[in-house]
Amino acid sequence: MEMLSAFRSAQSTQYSTNVIELNIFKLLNEKRVQPMKKHNLIIQILSLVCACLIVAGCATQPGASTAAPPNSGHLLVYRGAKFGYRLNLVLSVDGKDVASLTEGQTYDGYLPAGHHVLSARVTPRTTGAHPTRKTVTVEAGRTYSYTAVLSGGHLVLVRK
Repeated sequence: MEMLSAFRSAQSTQYSTNVIELNIFKLLNEKRVQPMKKHNLIIQILSLVCACLIVAGCATQPGASTAAPPNSGHLLVYRGAKFGYRLNLVLSVDGKDVASLTEGQTYDGYLPAGHHVLSARVTPRTTGAHPTRKTVTVEAGRTYSYTAVLSGGHLVLVRK
């Protein structure tokens, strides 16, 4: 009888041990799931923040529509359609480079009212075209449009 009682006690202890192990296993599995949920939430929040930053960056890129500065004129310089393949038009205002235009690009900027010197040159200098200059007297609120073309080996700024 003692043996049977000891056997039942051992079985009961074994059963208790199995139940405890099962409960520990369940707790460990629950602990593993929760960090994943937190991890996914963090990834979702970071993704949303990145998306917002990208959208905000696109809205503030140069070329986005902005209000004209006070007492200024609008300057547009187009690169002619037949300007040349692999040639850049480098535009300067008052001796400072403001743009390097490749195929299909346009300079769109504002100049303070007054006298300004527009200069244009071709790079690379394989064409032999000499730089050109144009003096402009800018009036506030007016738009000045030019097209840069190569004509007979010369670079010309044509007023539109």
